Amino acid sequence: MLDVGCGRGEWLALLKENDVPAYGVDLNPEVAARAGTRGLDVRTADALEHLRELPERSLAAVTAFHIAERSFGRWCVERRGPITRKR
Repeated sequence: MLDVGCGRGEWLALLKENDVPAYGVDLNPEVAARAGTRGLDVRTADALEHLRELPERSLAAVTAFHIAERSFGRWCVERRGPITRKR
């Protein structure tokens, strides 16, 4: 399993605790290094480039919770003004 944009690796740590083989990729080398000190396999890479380099059918799953969380949160903040009802 691959976690794209894994950040600090919370999801990877949970997977590891439950014996699910997984690794992550993140653009930020400092974040990847910190996750590595926690025993997590996090590689510094661009997610799309990394996925293109993998052999077909080499992953059971790809997750991107951290990206979704950050993207959706940013979207909500940007849209807050126009969608908030005034009473």
